Amino acid sequence: MEIHYMKYADVRPVDFSHIETDRGTMEGCYVLLHFINPMTFTFYDNIGVKKIVDTEPHSVILLQKGVRHGYFQSNGEPLAYNWLTFFEDDENMSKILSEYGIKLNTFYYPSQHARISKIFADIEELYIHKGSSFRIMVPRCIEEIFLLLGADDDERYISNKTRKILLELRNEIHDRIDAKWTIDMMLKKVCFNRSYFETSYKRLFRISPMEEVISLKIKKAMQRIKESDESLCDIAESLGYSNYTHFSRQFTKFMGISPSAYRRKHK
Repeated sequence: MEIHYMKYADVRPVDFSHIETDRGTMEGCYVLLHFINPMTFTFYDNIGVKKIVDTEPHSVILLQKGVRHGYFQSNGEPLAYNWLTFFEDDENMSKILSEYGIKLNTFYYPSQHARISKIFADIEELYIHKGSSFRIMVPRCIEEIFLLLGADDDERYISNKTRKILLELRNEIHDRIDAKWTIDMMLKKVCFNRSYFETSYKRLFRISPMEEVISLKIKKAMQRIKESDESLCDIAESLGYSNYTHFSRQFTKFMGISPSAYRRKHK
C-alpha cells in the first residue's frame, strides 16, 4: 500500500460539503473515511444509482476506486473526520479484504473507534516524517484498521461473550505493554483453555496473542528510540524484556535493522 494523501482530525466548517467529480476518486485510489460525527453520505453504485446514507457517529467506510461520492454535515455542526487515499493493486487488495472480511462501499460502526482514530494519528506522523520504517509500518497500520472493522463483523465462529473477553484483554495488553506478557498470564485473565484461547484470538484479530505483544513492544521501542536519549538496555528492560539480546533479536526480525542502527538513522 502507498499513501496518496491523508489527514488526521480534519475539521471543516458547518457549511462544508464534498462532492466527488464525474471522474470518480482521484488518481485511482482507494478511499478510507472515518467520520467522527453524524453526516449525510452519497455515492453511486456500479450501475449509476445514487444512494444516500445518514450515518451515526464514528462510521467508517472503504470506497472502491472510482466511486463518485459526497458528504456533508447535516445537523449544524462542523464536520470532523479522518481520511486517507492510497494505492494498491486490485488483486492484492481483494486478497487483503477477503482475509479481514471487509466489504467495499459499506459502512461499519467499530466498537474500538478511539483506537482507529489513534491509528490515523500514527499514520499521519509516519506520513509527515517518512522515515525508514514508513513503507513497512503504514500498510500494517491500515490493515490494523481493517482488523478492527472485521473483528466486530465476524459472527461466524466467536460468541459475543468470548469476543467481549478477548477485546478487554487486548485493550489491557495495549495499555500495559510494559508488562512481561506470557500465554499463561493471559489464560489466567480469560479463563479459557489454551487451544480455544489462541484459536479464538487469532480468528478475531488475525494475529496470535504473542505476535500482538511483540509488535506493540517493538512499535513502542521505535518511538522511544527516536524521541529519547534513553539507553537501549533501559528501553528493553522497561518494555518487559529480561535481557537486551532477546530485545535486539526481536527488533531486528521485526524491522530488518538492529536497534542501534535504527537509532543512528534517526539521530
